[in-house]
Amino acid sequence: MISKTPLEVWIAGKINKNTDERLTREHIERYQVDKLNEMIAYVKYNSRFYKNHLAEFKAGEIKTVDDIKYLPFTDFRDFNKNPNAFACVSQQQISRIMTVQTSGTTDAPKRVFYTEEDQESTIDFFQFGMSNLAAKGDNVLILLPGNTPGSVGDLLHTALSRLGARGVKYGLVMDPIHTLKTMEEENINVLVGIPVQLLSLARASKRTKRKLKLKSILLSTDYVPGSIVDILENTWDCRVFNHYGMTETGLGGAVQCEALSGCHMREADLLFEIVDPVTGSTVKDGEYGEVVFTSLTAKGTPFIRYRTGDISRFLKESCPCGTVLKSMDTIKGRIKNRIFLRDDIVINMYELDEALFKLEGIVNFKASISSKPDIQQLNLEVQYDQPLENDELLKVYAKAMTIPSICQAVHKGFLKINVEKQLQGFEISSLKRIIKVE
Repeated sequence: MISKTPLEVWIAGKINKNTDERLTREHIERYQVDKLNEMIAYVKYNSRFYKNHLAEFKAGEIKTVDDIKYLPFTDFRDFNKNPNAFACVSQQQISRIMTVQTSGTTDAPKRVFYTEEDQESTIDFFQFGMSNLAAKGDNVLILLPGNTPGSVGDLLHTALSRLGARGVKYGLVMDPIHTLKTMEEENINVLVGIPVQLLSLARASKRTKRKLKLKSILLSTDYVPGSIVDILENTWDCRVFNHYGMTETGLGGAVQCEALSGCHMREADLLFEIVDPVTGSTVKDGEYGEVVFTSLTAKGTPFIRYRTGDISRFLKESCPCGTVLKSMDTIKGRIKNRIFLRDDIVINMYELDEALFKLEGIVNFKASISSKPDIQQLNLEVQYDQPLENDELLKVYAKAMTIPSICQAVHKGFLKINVEKQLQGFEISSLKRIIKVE
């Protein structure tokens, strides 16, 4: 029998406080409306940006959750122009400043401010979210930055200690063999890390025939191709969970439960929407669109209707775990990773990931589109975990051609594919899945 997500108990405690009342969607939405009105008043008073951005709106005007559609959107361009204008607290109240380069762009780095209260709320979320896959006595290898106080790995380490589990701060995977050795020495049975990094770890584990006993893995920091999940499950015979979050959500946002269906959202702290990326209108449950979120409790740098650029949907069906919390599907790539060719043909990085990662030995690849006078070219630079024969490049070409949009463009004569081996490992900054236009 599948256990109900532990996030429901956590959220019920934050919403219903000291009552024994059973949590319902009505409770959640009434709470979100109250918090949204409070947040509007808070940011208009404390944030230079939102004082102007929400000048036409007053706290108390939101009567239902659906009324959020009347508020204007915010996106990374607003934020990157002047992150300090978003801040709602003084320097003395800031516990941590997270500076992160926007994925795959040359935009100015993001600077998000967290108060101690903000970070405590994230630790809380991590504790309850991780209880899906770790428990007292487990040894968890944290393959994320964690040496700096307040970093994602550090917060996760604190959350695990509250569960009674032992977190081991390791950092990013630079040498898979060294990481595997650490897993053996530390008796690791749970992993937390970035999808492509854990893929390289799985490839190395299979190649060296190391016998490691894992019970669960949490993938985070980037969207998760299903092809990588399949490889991890088959390599270690364990359960693989998906976490969705970003710097702007306070590092934590949504996580899968034991049902491994959609991700349950941090509904007491964040209000999520799915909108049409072109019109901005709310789409129906079950329809894909752009993920938008609004901070309900953040103090340092709150965001109102922040467009993430990520593609997902709300699932229409109730989660098999029986929770009243909504479920958001796993992320299906990014809007900026869709390249439009002639005849409305679209190349999508997510589809490339799903196809190419299935090939034996591939641990990473770069994709870019370059334009010639009469044709466009899809360039694929592929990295393998060991030396392979040259016909592997032909397999990459053949696999790319199984993607209908690419096959159609090639047959119409306005796209060709160039595949090359990447001899050196990709730099850490390339871990985010992006497709470039050159």
